[in-house]
Amino acid sequence: MRPDIRDACISEQARLNPGRAHHHPFPGRRQEIQGVRVPAGSCIKYPIDAANRDSAVFDSPNEFDYNLPPDASRNLTFGLGTHARAGQLLARAETNVILDLVAERSSSVELADDPLEVRTDRLVGFDELPVRLS
Repeated sequence: MRPDIRDACISEQARLNPGRAHHHPFPGRRQEIQGVRVPAGSCIKYPIDAANRDSAVFDSPNEFDYNLPPDASRNLTFGLGTHARAGQLLARAETNVILDLVAERSSSVELADDPLEVRTDRLVGFDELPVRLS
């Protein structure tokens, strides 16, 4: 993968395929979210992958588009602002190392068979993702 677009591709991949399926915040004070009153201490469950595909935020929410400008590519996979997860730095660094190694050792990557996806109320991922490197 071209190094000049790698960070944008990693962000877009994280937007479309977050590792966590849902986020469960517990607000410390009473709030109103789109007209719904939420008492303090209530559990709010919302699907991160749905938020990351919100058509009110993204012009083509289900399409992979690494050309989105940084302000338009914001997503909730790693949180935002003061609530951004510190672990995202490690996840991005690990992904860069993997992509470097694949690029060093292979000229192409393709699916070898159908992937086996896993979706639960806590996880989105693959149980099997067979690839062929050449």
